Amino acid sequence: MTPAPTPEAHAFIIELERELRVGAINIVGLPDITGLLLRQLADDFGSNYQLARLIQREPELSTRIIGMANSVAFRPAGRAPKELGAAIARLGHDTLRVVLLAFSLSAVRSLPEYTLVREPMGRLWERAIRMSSLCRGLSAPLPAVSKDSAILAGLLHNMGKIVLLTRAAWSASLLEDSAALAHVLDSWHARVSDQLLREWDFAPDIVRAVTCFEARDAASSDLRLVQDHLLDVLALGDALVDLPAPEQGPDPWEGVLRQSPAAHRLGYGQMDPSALRESVAEEVEQLMVVLN
Repeated sequence: MTPAPTPEAHAFIIELERELRVGAINIVGLPDITGLLLRQLADDFGSNYQLARLIQREPELSTRIIGMANSVAFRPAGRAPKELGAAIARLGHDTLRVVLLAFSLSAVRSLPEYTLVREPMGRLWERAIRMSSLCRGLSAPLPAVSKDSAILAGLLHNMGKIVLLTRAAWSASLLEDSAALAHVLDSWHARVSDQLLREWDFAPDIVRAVTCFEARDAASSDLRLVQDHLLDVLALGDALVDLPAPEQGPDPWEGVLRQSPAAHRLGYGQMDPSALRESVAEEVEQLMVVLN
């Protein structure tokens, strides 16, 4: 049974519900370029030239994009792109969103307003990077799943919790009650993610994966009957990402692969866990380098 929220959590939730109703979820300190670029990336008629014009306003973001386009993860062959336009063309829109979010959340975490939540925000972001890398690796042999979508969904999987922490930074009483804060994060992050990602015009498959992966195989969930490989990649990644590396005894991945419905739907249910680790390791290592 879910515990009743404390007075601190209750007051926070009342205000959160009001803001969700009116569509007013904002992240204080988010760079202006974030919303502008996300809207441009969602425009099917937008051009790479228009994107480059916007991105050039932020030299650090331009540098990040060119650096990622030149990384091993995104340059398997061919000449290294030196110009921003060529880098944009090579990465594609989903990967540009990944770079933009990494840049934007780095800027937010550095603000003095978030000193009290900087450490937990950092932990959530580190997990997002590990999830993004792991989801890319898990999606590599799956033709039905775009690698770029897997990277993006992994990076966004706990975005709602990060946003809630930015709001909790203004509520000292809530931060002092760790149980109340955990209740808020666990109970509300999916709804916050849903509204924010829709506002930012993310594709419906990304929104569904990010907001539904935890409920994928719940006994009462109709999602069990839906064929959605991206949702399964995120659900499996979430089950594996925090497990330690095997030392002695059984590999902790083995139990997850044998028992996870998502693993079986993806064809990983009977796979040797060490073979799966090896198959995703290179993908994970390459992407971790460019997202950190």
